[in-house]
Amino acid sequence: MKIRIGYGLGTGSTTTDPVRFGELVDNLERLRFDSLWLSERVNGPALDPVVGMTFAIARTERLKVGASVMVLP
Repeated sequence: MKIRIGYGLGTGSTTTDPVRFGELVDNLERLRFDSLWLSERVNGPALDPVVGMTFAIARTERLKVGASVMVLP
């Protein structure tokens, strides 16, 4: 049985600094996490999930990314 471990950056996260987010992505890959999940927030400072996923994909070779919550108009 294969177990996969992901990291969810939920709506309570305030990681909007690109340097800190890049370090997070690098550390997740180094620690062999399988996925990174981002959530969209309607109010307050938050990383846009589409921008965050694009940023993460550009930095990683094996980490899968996805949106756990997307607010639609």
